[in-house]
Parts: sequence; structure tokens; C-alpha cells
Amino acid sequence: MAGKRDIDDPRNSLLIHASKLIAKAKPRAVLFENVPGALAGDMRTIWDESVKILVKAGYHINFEVLSLNEYGIPQLRKRVFLVGVLKKAAPPLAAVLNREPALTLGAVLKNAHKHGSSDLFSAFREDSNDWAIAQRIGPGMKLCDVRAGSRSVHSWQIPEVFGATTSKERDFLEAVMRLRRQVRRRRTGDADPVNISLLKDVFGSSTNGLIESLAAKSFLVCTGDFVDLKRRFNGKYRRSDTDSHSYTVDTSFGNPRYFLHPSENRGFSAREAARIQTFPDDYIFTGSAKDQFKMIGNAVPPAIATKIASVFRSSLR
Repeated sequence: MAGKRDIDDPRNSLLIHASKLIAKAKPRAVLFENVPGALAGDMRTIWDESVKILVKAGYHINFEVLSLNEYGIPQLRKRVFLVGVLKKAAPPLAAVLNREPALTLGAVLKNAHKHGSSDLFSAFREDSNDWAIAQRIGPGMKLCDVRAGSRSVHSWQIPEVFGATTSKERDFLEAVMRLRRQVRRRRTGDADPVNISLLKDVFGSSTNGLIESLAAKSFLVCTGDFVDLKRRFNGKYRRSDTDSHSYTVDTSFGNPRYFLHPSENRGFSAREAARIQTFPDDYIFTGSAKDQFKMIGNAVPPAIATKIASVFRSSLR
């Protein structure tokens, strides 16, 4: 789902190739794990083709999206799991897996620093813009110009980094933020540039001056009759709450510009990320910080793998 989202990218055929290999090797059971985006849009055609290959080879298939925090994994991680069993009914995971509450992030991270291996992390200098931004991001919050609500900190609320704005300019930016999602021009995506005429209905003759001023301050971009926010990412500097669950651990989890430690202005260490992924502390990761976070972020959490393995064992018996 990343990048250009080209359905013809040969990497998208990996699932089909894996299914063809399974059809030839005929193992008693098969398990696929992927992001829910594998079931969305054009990508669904690849998933459906893979299922057809497996069914034709004699596998009974079941697949479903699981929220792993419902099964003891302390992060907001949704994944689609496909279970296939040769010539036998495939177990419905959501119905047979043992549900259990996940620990809070604070409980998971307790004393993680005492385990010396995999303790690499990135921190901000106190004289940096990153530090100034992080100072403004509270638990459960993120830097985000495209969403309203108390969890989003907007760039115009951090003048020491992004520059000062007047109250009228801030009202204008918030109007653009709302209208870009309310008045749609395309069928895809979740927002569109705003027609300047809509803004003139609210701000009248001051509209053009506000657009010019905010574009000069790098808050807006203007193309023809349309204007949009310049910073359109849905969230950076996400700070988890120690009393809740972590954000999804991925390969960029060690980058503090994406994920902030819940109580310090730094990124998570590799050991902390491994804890959230339910790796035991005696599991050693080696290589550079980038390599370690790639291994940790791409992994299926061992705790959910254990639960699914138990289901397979019962099913195959």
C-alpha cells in the first residue's frame, strides 16, 4: 500500500507465488499474516487470486482481521490472518483464540532500561526544533494539521518553531482543515484542496490577503482556484500514553519524529520496541539500530504466534 500503490509492481505478486509453492509442496496447514490493506481496493484482487490457488489445491480457508490488543498484545495493531488446512475445516481464529486484556504501555516498559542488549535509541538535542515540538506533544497526542480534536497539535500552535500567526489566520487555517474533508472532489483519499470561493463565503474580502500571508509563512499552498494545507501528514511525533496501549510497532518505530517515548523527548529503544512486540528480554537482536528495528517491526508478535500455534496443534490433531 506504500509509495505509488502500483498494482503491477512485481513485489505485489509475492503472495501469489507463495500460494503456488504451497500448492506444490502440500503442507498440512498454512498461515499468512499481512496488513489489512491487503484486502483493500485493487490489492484485494491479488488476495482473492491467492485464495483461489489454495482452494484449488485442496485447502479449506478462513481469513479475518484481528485487533491484537484484544489478545494480550500491548499495541493497537490490526493484522489480517489467513489460515488454511488441507482437506479439513480451517479454524476461525477470532472464535477460538483466548482473549485477554493487554498490559498498559507503562507496565510493559517498566525496568526495560536494565536489559543492556538492544538499548539503542535516538534522542533530540535540547536546542533543536524537534525538542521544541516534542515539548508541546502530550500523552496520546501528535503533530497533525489535518485533523481537529484535542489529540492533534497543529503547527500554528507552535509559533517558536513554525512561526507566529494571528487569531484570524488561525481561524482561516482551521476552516481549511474542516472544508478539505467536508467538500470532496475525488472518490479516493480522505480530503481535497478547498475552492477559494468557499472560503470567501466566510472570510469575504480578506480571503486573498490571508491566503497570501499564510502561503508566505509556509502554512498553505495555493494552486489556481484551490488552496490546501502545506503539512498534510496525518501525524508525526506521536506520543503514546503510559496508561493505554502503544501505537503499532513498525520498522520506523525507533524514529522519534514518528514515535515519541511516552515520558521522554526521545525515541523508543530497540529493547522497548521488542517488549511491546512481546519478545522476551533474553532474545538478542544484533546489527545497526536500523537493522534491529526492521527485524522487530516486521515480526509477528511471539505471544500471538504462540496462541495461533496452539490452535493449529489442536486443529491438526
